This record gives sequence, C-alpha cells and structure tokens, in this order.
Amino acid sequence: MNKVRALVVALLVAGAWVFWPRVVLSHNPITTTVLFNREIAALLQSKCLQCHADGKMAMSLATYEAARPWAVAIKEEVLARHMPPWPAESGYGQFANDAGLTTREMDFLLSWVEGGAPEGDGAAPAFVDHSSHWMLGEPQVTATARQGVVVDANSAAHMARLVLDSGLAQDTWIRAIDFRPGDPRVARAAFFTVVETGEYLGGWTPWSPSTELPAGVAFRLPAHAHIAVDVLYRGISEQATDVPRLALYAAGETPMRRASTVTLRTSAAGPQLRGRLVMSAATTLFALRPEMQPGGASIEVTATRPDGSRDVLVLAKRFGADWQTPFVFRQPVSLPAGTAVDVVATPDGSPPGAAPRSLTVTMTRYDDMPARAVLVPAHEPEQEGTTAWFCPMHPDVTSAQEGRCRKCGMTLVAGHPFDTRDYALTMRATPGVRSGTPFQLRFDIRNPSSGAPVRDFAVVHDKRYHLFVVSHDMQVFQHVHPDQQPDGSWTIEATVPKPGAYRLVSDFLPAGGAPQLLARTLVTADFTGDLASQDAHLQPDTVLSRTVGPLTAAVKFEPPQLVAGEYGHLEFTLTDAKTKEPVTDLQPYLGAFGHAFVLSEDLRDSVHSHPPEWRDGKEISSGFGGPTVLFEGYMPRPGRYRIWTQFLRRGELTTIPFTFEVSTVDQVYGRR
Repeated sequence: MNKVRALVVALLVAGAWVFWPRVVLSHNPITTTVLFNREIAALLQSKCLQCHADGKMAMSLATYEAARPWAVAIKEEVLARHMPPWPAESGYGQFANDAGLTTREMDFLLSWVEGGAPEGDGAAPAFVDHSSHWMLGEPQVTATARQGVVVDANSAAHMARLVLDSGLAQDTWIRAIDFRPGDPRVARAAFFTVVETGEYLGGWTPWSPSTELPAGVAFRLPAHAHIAVDVLYRGISEQATDVPRLALYAAGETPMRRASTVTLRTSAAGPQLRGRLVMSAATTLFALRPEMQPGGASIEVTATRPDGSRDVLVLAKRFGADWQTPFVFRQPVSLPAGTAVDVVATPDGSPPGAAPRSLTVTMTRYDDMPARAVLVPAHEPEQEGTTAWFCPMHPDVTSAQEGRCRKCGMTLVAGHPFDTRDYALTMRATPGVRSGTPFQLRFDIRNPSSGAPVRDFAVVHDKRYHLFVVSHDMQVFQHVHPDQQPDGSWTIEATVPKPGAYRLVSDFLPAGGAPQLLARTLVTADFTGDLASQDAHLQPDTVLSRTVGPLTAAVKFEPPQLVAGEYGHLEFTLTDAKTKEPVTDLQPYLGAFGHAFVLSEDLRDSVHSHPPEWRDGKEISSGFGGPTVLFEGYMPRPGRYRIWTQFLRRGELTTIPFTFEVSTVDQVYGRR
C-alpha cells in the first residue's frame, strides 16, 4: 500500500490562465470520497482565492462551476511546479507566510481530480474576501498614493516605485503594517522602505497582506518620514491604474527592543554569487528579503554558529523576478554573536544575458530576546475537524464507521482526515552534528490550532514514529524509529557517516488527527561546501536486478514506463543470492512483507509504501511471504527517483536500492 507524500511547495495563483482548461468529463466515474463542497472549497479558499477570484489577477476558482473545468489543468500546474509564487523548498526553514500546499492538501487535490471531481451535497462555504478591509483593524496612520501607477496592457512583470508621505508629526514606534493595492488584478508584491533611514519595513503579497512584529518590538519611524513602496506589477488584457494604500500601526508604548535591518550583498565567485555577514552581537532574525536582478537562480541562506553548527535559513531553487516574496520566519531565529550568515546564488540556466548579476538579502532583526513572531495571514478559522475513519496510506479512503481500506486492507483509524494542515515540528540536534560522531535528535510536535504539545500518537505499521534519513546526494539511507519521552517529545541517538546535508522525513499520525509527513534538514558542522554541491545526479538503472547480502531482487514496473500523476506498481521478485532459489520465507517487517521509501532526485517528493496486508479477503502479512512483493507507487512529477526496499528474512534486514525514471503522460501516450 502506498502513502502519497508529494512534498512540493505550490500555490494555485496567477499564471494558469495560459492553459485552456482540460475538462474532467461528466461521465467519468466517481472514485473518491473527496468533495468540492467539503475539502476542495476550503483548500481553494485557504491557498488560491487570494488571486483566483472575481476582480483578482487570474480566473476564478471560487465556485464548483468555475473550478471544475480547470480541474485537470490545476493538477498539471501544481505537479509541474510551473508557478509557485512561493519559491522556498519545504524542510529548509519554516515560514509564517508559507503559501505552499501541505502534504494533505496535495493528497486531497489529486484524489479529487483523479476521482472524477465530485461536487458533493449541500453548498460550499462562502468565500470571505478579507482583502477588502484592514486585517489588523483600523490603523493609526493611512498613507495613500497621490497619483496612481499606470500599468500597460499585457506588460511583463516590472517594478514601479511610489513615495508616500507618512504624515507623522513626531517620531513614532511602528509595530505592524498592512497594504491594499488599488487594483489587485495587476499587483503581485510590494516592499516598503523608509526613505530617510533606508530601513526595510516589510513586504506584501496577496496571500500575506499584513505583518506584525513580535510583542515588545517595533521600528522607529522619524517625524515627517517618507516611505518608498516598490510594487511588482504585471499587466492584464487592458490598461489599469493602481492607487495603493499603506496602513501603519503604532505601538502602544515604547518597545523593549528596536527592530532594524541589515543588508548582505554578494560578489561574483565564478558562476555563483556569494556573500557573508558576521553578526558582531547576539541578534534575532525575523525575516529575510532576497532581491535579485535580473534572471533567476537557486538561493541558499545559511547560518553557521561559533560552535560550528549550521542551519539552513532559506533554500529557494527557483527564485526569480516574476514572483517575489519576503520570508518571514514562523519562529524568529536567535543567533549568538559571531554567527556567520552566508548566501549563495547559483544561476538556474537562464540565457547568459539574463543570469543574475547582483543579489542582496535584507534581514529584519532585533536584539536577542525570547519572543514569538506573529504574522497575520488571510483569515483562517479554527478547524475542529470531522471525526471519521480513514486509511493512513490512502487519504481518499474515508468511512463513517470502522473497517478496512478497500485498496490495501489496512485497518482504518479514527481521526480528522479532512484537516489538511501541517502540525508544527521542531527538530533539535545536540551536540553540534559532526560526521561519525553520535548525537541526539529531538523532535517536538505541536497542534496547529492550539500550539499545545502533542502527546498521543497512533500506531501505524507497528510504530508511532518513522524517521527517514537521506543524504542530499542520496548515497546514505537510514530508516529508524525515535522513542517517545514522558513530555511527549521523541528522541533518538544517531550518527551520519560523512559530512554534508541530510534530508530528515518524519512520518507520524497524531491520535485523532491526520497523517503527517514532514521534512527537515540537517547540515553537519564539518561540511564546508554549499548545498548545490550536494545535489544528487541519479542515473536510472538499466539492469533491473541487484544483489545485496543474502538477497537478489529483480524489479518489474507496471506500466513498464511509470507515468507522473498516475498510480503504478513496482513488483519485486526475490531469490536467494547463493542458491538462486525463490525466497518463500520472508518475515513480516513493520506489519507487511516489505517496506519501501521513494524519494525524487530533487528531494521534493516522497512515497512511503508497504505491500497490501489483505488480498481477496485473506490476510497476507502473517506467516511467511515471497518470492513476489508488490508495492504501489504514485510519483507526482516526472523525473528520476530512488527507491529503497527493505525485506526481513531469517532475522536479517536487507535494504536494496533502485533508481528509475518517471515520464509525463505526453511522453508515454503522446499529446492527448
């Protein structure tokens, strides 16, 4: 059985209008329990309608009638990652203004499209457009442009600067900002800088209109200050005029800490742009804003502390000028004095004349203090969820009562399967991680609504917590199981064999919640390179048979060429490496006769798969198994993938890897 976990960051926003909708035919059979009026409408309202609604920059997806003709195109655009406006890779830093789809949102969206795009009974909840009012209430100061900006029809993405008069008669502490474009059809982003001091105040995007500093932190705005507003525009089919407004919220009292900004500039180092800034005093980072002209690049920002420990603050592999955004940390990052912040920009293959020539990273910071950032996103009501029974491996299989999954036979579990949010996962490593030296990993999990620690977890495949550790070059693989501590956290003693970056994928199911598959990144202190140097360069195996230890495995794909966005099967036939006889004495491992973990070459997409537990009404995960073990796989995007299969025989666990390629529908079947 298969757990689809497409760890992609995607947002259904402007850009998809260039693809004519590919209709989901009305006579397609309905094979999913995911409904527009329940899961999909809520998903679109949370992640898409800030741009995809009447009067916004792209076609409306606000109703079933409007969204259904676009169902296949939506799936294709999301899986191809043609747009996201949110460029940061999942698992490298956590951000309050993250606009990407969560794992569950991706699962539900794909299941809805593939299952016939049903509407459901009743009516979908009405979309409330909060961009029509100030998100933080009435501001103390509102600055309006005296003259609008004319955006020519069909003009390419470009920046335009307006200068607004704050109207402040005296120096004022500012704790928050909000922004409203006059014509949201053409405005993609905006960034605010104090003309007199050069301080960067923050940014705006359609999905993150308001920014509020932590309690007790504020910017000092001089009397009679002017604010430069740099707006990213893109033309529509007609000429438009934008008259934006900026709201400023004053602090009620003198703050304990003053917010300020510092800029890190790069210089050319071969084909890359590099820069370093050493913090002379302890500080806390609230947000980053990369600014690059022209072209696009992969950007990585890391922090190396005096003890050698290293954190990836941001990794954006497709950062360009067409979509720009700040990165506001979900939890501000405390850095001790002497911490070095490094930035590396690697060109993304743009034409030579369009390669980036300069990159600056502006950082919002304040004196080190234990404070929590609050960023006000588009309104998101508390989700109590609806208790139901569901399959942890197949998110589209739900039931109003207990039973078994109709696809894999797994026992259904009770919870809130329609809650698509990610739980908050914090990972800590002590001491600083060095290759070949044991260290402890600790994972803390909190409820996304209350922020309370989660202590109760369901058993899935014999364990409450599965952890996969894969080196960025995909040469190292570990599958381990942390132990729960009395306070609810999970810990494990670990060792990594070589310096470098590692992808850590946590798989767990909070009791009464929804399945989680969350990625984080670990960089060893003895690694001196940049992340790009760790990229895997996989080559598909041409010989589909391999011997590891006592087992020889031959793999067969069905269909012979796996297709992105469609279910396929990987059938393994096992023989004894010495006798060449078929293996018929496999032992159950984690509740089945095999285990598989699949990861894409770019580390974005993963699949956690087990063979079916039941077939033809009979349990097949007890006794002995083999020689054939079947895994179901759903690879969301074309590209190269590596699978690590694990089999238990005579008390010995054997891990056998294979590399394979997944093609597009058009490559396999021709343009349809």
